Amino acid sequence: MWLVLSRASGFAANLTIPGSVATLIVRRAAGKEDTIGFLHFSMIGLPVTLLTTSLGAALLWWIGAPTPS
Repeated sequence: MWLVLSRASGFAANLTIPGSVATLIVRRAAGKEDTIGFLHFSMIGLPVTLLTTSLGAALLWWIGAPTPS
């Protein structure tokens, strides 16, 4: 369960701009050159998040992630 939670929370950082500290740092460094808005970022982030989370869950299922005891 913890493996799935950690993978999902890591991949979910791709979903929105404030979801990842790295994204906030890059946006701050870009300054006025940053023209990507919240909706545009989310339009790209949603499919990426769904794909990577699905692939991660499938990989954990395939390798047989340990179950909590």
